[in-house]
Amino acid sequence: KMSLSEPLVVLQLLPSMHVGGVERGVLTLDSAYSRSHSSIECLIASAGGPLATQARTHVRLPTLSARGLISVLLINPVLLAVYVRFRGVKIIHARSRLLALSAFLARALVPRSVKLVCTWHGYYDLSTPLKRALCAPLLAAHVLIFPSAALATHVASVLRPAISSHWQVIHRGVDADEFGAAEQDAAHSEQDEAGPRTAPAAPEAGSAGVDALSAAGAAARR
Repeated sequence: KMSLSEPLVVLQLLPSMHVGGVERGVLTLDSAYSRSHSSIECLIASAGGPLATQARTHVRLPTLSARGLISVLLINPVLLAVYVRFRGVKIIHARSRLLALSAFLARALVPRSVKLVCTWHGYYDLSTPLKRALCAPLLAAHVLIFPSAALATHVASVLRPAISSHWQVIHRGVDADEFGAAEQDAAHSEQDEAGPRTAPAAPEAGSAGVDALSAAGAAARR
């Protein structure tokens, strides 16, 4: 069991830290942790990339981007298990199918209190039994996150799993501080002179993700 006074250590797993939506989402969540939860420590593990320097704590594991069976089924699970034990990680958040598989196998080598969270990022090809089996670790996660309700509905219609409370839809937000809130306000002011704006406001970046992983952390503390 985990003491309530201990920091909740979350390990975010993704193949690399190159420019992309998944990578930006991980950094947004990393920033949200630092703003909202001083009791949560966020670690990011990947094979590296230009965005790695923007993470508060990044560990480079070159094999995380590998797709070979030896890396996915043996090397990565062992490396992750060693790192999880060394850093006292309580939540592993996998951001790809292959890393979800590696993390799922790593859980056999770490304390049962370590929870697995996965994000189902896209419309994966589920046309064959093998490809559907590759998604099994995602469905087995303690918390499974979808970026849209449409994607969650699609997965349910194709795989027909028993949908339970561990499925959560969390829409991507926008970090206005990073993407120029002042410039956007100026543009909106100019537009207001010509007529009313109808664009909806974006959700607060990272807040829902923090809430979801905090819930998983509460389970890890029990």
